[in-house]
Amino acid sequence: METQTAFTKKCEDYAERHGIRDLMRSLARLLVIQQPDDPLQCLIDHLKQQQQLESQEAQQQQPHQKEEAPFRLVMLGLPGSGRRELSRRLADMCDLPLVSAGDLLRLHAEKFPNGEAALALTSKTLARDELVIDLITKRLEQQQLEHAAHSSWILDGFPRTRTQAVALLQLRLFPERCCLLLPGEQRAKAAVRAAAAAAAAARTESARSMEGPQFFISTTPESERRARLQLTREADERLQSAYAHAERVLEVLGPLAETVPADSSQELVLDILKARCGIEGDSWIRRLPPKLCILGCSGSGKSTQSRLISNRFGVVHVDVRKLLLQRAHEDEACRQALMELEAGLESSFEPMLGQLVADRLEAADCARRGWVLEGFPETAQQVDLLRQHRIAPDGIVFLEVPESSYTANVDSCGGANEARKDAARLVEMRLAQIKRWIPFVQQAFPDKFTTIWKVWIIWHKTNCKPLHTLKALGMFYSDQLNNVADVEKATYEGPPFSLGPPCRSLSAGVPLRQSQLLSAHPNASTLTCTSSTNNGAAGSAFLHRTSPSAAAAVPAASSEGEDAAATAASKVDVALVKKLRQLTAAGYGSCLKALQHSNGDLPMAVKWLRHQGAADAAAAVAAATAAASSVRPGDDTQKEGVIALCRIETKLTPAPEGGALDTSASIERIAAVHVACRTDFVSRSEVFTAAASRTAAAACMSACFAKEAAAAAGVPGAGTRTSQQQKLLQQLLSLPTGYSFPAGVPSDAEGEAAATVGADLAYTSRLVGETVVVKRVAMREALRGSGIVAFYCHQPVAANVAPLAVLLHLSYSRQEKQQEDQAEFEGHLRRFGKQLCMQIAAAKPLAVRVEDLPPAIVAQEQQYALSSLSSKGGSNAKCLTDAFKQKIVEGKMNKWHKEVVLLKQPWALDDSGRSTEKVLKDTEQLLKIKVSIDGFDLLEVASGS
Repeated sequence: METQTAFTKKCEDYAERHGIRDLMRSLARLLVIQQPDDPLQCLIDHLKQQQQLESQEAQQQQPHQKEEAPFRLVMLGLPGSGRRELSRRLADMCDLPLVSAGDLLRLHAEKFPNGEAALALTSKTLARDELVIDLITKRLEQQQLEHAAHSSWILDGFPRTRTQAVALLQLRLFPERCCLLLPGEQRAKAAVRAAAAAAAAARTESARSMEGPQFFISTTPESERRARLQLTREADERLQSAYAHAERVLEVLGPLAETVPADSSQELVLDILKARCGIEGDSWIRRLPPKLCILGCSGSGKSTQSRLISNRFGVVHVDVRKLLLQRAHEDEACRQALMELEAGLESSFEPMLGQLVADRLEAADCARRGWVLEGFPETAQQVDLLRQHRIAPDGIVFLEVPESSYTANVDSCGGANEARKDAARLVEMRLAQIKRWIPFVQQAFPDKFTTIWKVWIIWHKTNCKPLHTLKALGMFYSDQLNNVADVEKATYEGPPFSLGPPCRSLSAGVPLRQSQLLSAHPNASTLTCTSSTNNGAAGSAFLHRTSPSAAAAVPAASSEGEDAAATAASKVDVALVKKLRQLTAAGYGSCLKALQHSNGDLPMAVKWLRHQGAADAAAAVAAATAAASSVRPGDDTQKEGVIALCRIETKLTPAPEGGALDTSASIERIAAVHVACRTDFVSRSEVFTAAASRTAAAACMSACFAKEAAAAAGVPGAGTRTSQQQKLLQQLLSLPTGYSFPAGVPSDAEGEAAATVGADLAYTSRLVGETVVVKRVAMREALRGSGIVAFYCHQPVAANVAPLAVLLHLSYSRQEKQQEDQAEFEGHLRRFGKQLCMQIAAAKPLAVRVEDLPPAIVAQEQQYALSSLSSKGGSNAKCLTDAFKQKIVEGKMNKWHKEVVLLKQPWALDDSGRSTEKVLKDTEQLLKIKVSIDGFDLLEVASGS
């Protein structure tokens, strides 16, 4: 297998180094266009011709004469886009013939003054499709005869209707690019209204210049206003018609067409067209569709940079988050993956993500125009998935921007203080994950990986949102940078970035100059940003609690030199205090004091706060423990929250007496905890649900605690406030938080010395601004081979986190001859167990059997039944004998049993009218085994359990 993998990698490297895939694609395209009778001979002749051209090119030193296929560009545009002028300038710049539909119609109108073309030009309407198609076809055939060596051209203003677009495809022209220029709505309206006004003025002037008797019609201001309104209405209708035709053209052309924003200056639009078409200087070159991956932390600007690259080079912007969002409403796995991505957790759906990305990149628009992939690959497994799907990016760029950019992005989002705190913590968590996995990506793509650690940022004064310019990434698209006066070049690490051979690279994509960007954004100013290697050490404590997988990337803060800071009070910038509060969630006074001790050094201030905050954390743990032990039903204010579940399979621990232990025996254990807060908004936040999941994991991973909790399992609703439950809650708060590091990633000392559950909940309380307590814990265990533990989460808000959850213990005994189909048997039993859990969630029983009901509750219900007989009064009630009354009470109790006893309740999953006991017996007959319900736990937030 290793030999085969090495050979496959060697083949991939050879194909990529020599451009085999691109060569095969160009040859296949040549065959589709020409469709020769002998395809093999056609390819042989073509390759020989290319070889001759290359030899002549080497002798004459004229690299721009090399052509692999005709360069054909179709220019479309809405009114006000300047399409005609842009097409003319591109044709003059590249010395390519320009075929303009408008010029052909005007020539036809001059030749036939009373023809269809003249009438269409006079009335400002579209000419008949057949006429336009005939004129364009004849002109292109003439162009083919005149330039037999290379039939390159720029086609302006065709197609403009759906019929013309279909004709373009039927003619088998296959343009290299089809650009639709889209001006802003106001510019389009102004252009079409100005054209209508000019046409009306021309008609009026023409009428006045006519010879013969003159007729003058008196006008009033009201009639002039109506005329202007009518003219505006007609112009707007003409614009709506142009929009409709453009939409139909795009629908027919599909991936052949692309839109180009034309709402800026003509020079900027021309620069974008040159970048998309591969025009460099005064000539044009051929360029293969670029394939680029952009990585970076939340707030690094990778989304903005990807969007700018997509707008400039015409590539498809593929965002993993948007792909998941499009399918989240219909696919549960996509919804769970999206929630993990939003929460900053490492995805547990990596194969699904890889398949989703591969399907999108194989689409026709990506294959034709290229793509920029945002946020993938970010882990070692995602790198392997790219290789499995034969996806070879031309370059991978990692954006590592200054730390001030992260803070500025968080501040620009606005919102409540708690939301900004959550955003800052999420940035810290994502940064740690990126830092840990980036070396794997760099090792997998050593020749294509580039790190940008200093970029230019344009600040919009209107919204203070930073945007990365294309100059930072444009360095890697160009072999030689143009010298820009008074502009410091961005600094980068890694090899020069190129896409294939020099003649096929993105060297034509010259980066935007600063003056051009400022002309597009006159209210913007440039700022120089320095790099920072501080990754937020203060967030490491939160990372250890929020994302165990991200904790390995955050180094433990060094304690050396913490007390060496100057203690003299100094003037502290308010922005530093604000930033330190976002990173540490500490108070204003504490942050101010820390910055004074560190003389404004933010990393030292973070370390000082962490050192000084040990006593505060211990006090918070004590307060959380006291709050959990003093919870009463009457004064409970934490009425919201979630139920978190954790399931593990572990080996059976030996008995304390040292008895024999079957090493093959294992147990299945599921823990459920009810973590409560005050508001519903906090209970649905990612920080809160992650804390609840960690609490359930801590309870499930402790064998001693699990043994005591499983032994104390009782009837739900009856003993949830007992002293035994309070004792379990106190033990749970003292348990260490569990961690699981991925294989091959060593855990640091701080991760191994994890905080307790109480400290974790206290820290979460400070983050969300509300008291977070654990109200109840439930545990169920089953020995594998003799039982299972089924569970059900109703309307989950995260993975195994919901407002209602059910645990169910089913036991059975099988003979040795029945052990062969154990896996299939357990599959059927688990499906039945989940149905039983759904029955419990819907009917909410108090016990499994009648004899399991608490005696106190049974006696109370019997007393209610007797009291109801006495309260009816009348002579009939007084005449009833004691024996008859007893029968009536028994009937009432039987009716009550059908409401509160699981086996007596009617089956809620169908309308068959069967009882749960009947359904259990039918299942036993189907499985041919005896199944026993040993107990269940129902935890629900709404009931305050």
